[in-house]
Amino acid sequence: MSLAINYVQSADENEAFQRAKAAISTEAIAKYQVQADIEYKEESKSIVAMGKGFKLILDFDKRAAKVSIELAFLLKPLKNKILSSIEKQLKEVL
Repeated sequence: MSLAINYVQSADENEAFQRAKAAISTEAIAKYQVQADIEYKEESKSIVAMGKGFKLILDFDKRAAKVSIELAFLLKPLKNKILSSIEKQLKEVL
């Protein structure tokens, strides 16, 4: 796990998952000029986004969303910047 984001607007993992699902779409990611395949896993309350050079996993538990990111070698220097951006955006939604 790279990051944990506590829920502020969401009561539990179900509500947080639904809010994140509505906010994280192929169109939303495209505005960052990134293409990704997104898989929403209802049963495990997780979202997986995979694109060229990265894999992002969001796992929702009772109190927080756990963010994990795997980056290709060339993107690793940007990891902190990417995580900061993800954290900021998720805090607005969750």
